[in-house]
Amino acid sequence: MSYGGGSAAMSSTPDDSIRKKNDNKEESILAQITRAGKDAAKKNLLQLTRAKLIAELSRVQRQRAHSV
Repeated sequence: MSYGGGSAAMSSTPDDSIRKKNDNKEESILAQITRAGKDAAKKNLLQLTRAKLIAELSRVQRQRAHSV
């Protein structure tokens, strides 16, 4: 009995190896995009928070200036 056919089906082909490398690259790129998106969102949130704080500070300063 020959087991050659069965073992060939079990081993990975060069195409499988290339496909796996491409899948890994794709996952890596998606992870980078996700991190970049989160970093950008954090930066935007910080900028918005800063702008709100500055606006509130300006409002309080104007209110104090008029009450004196």
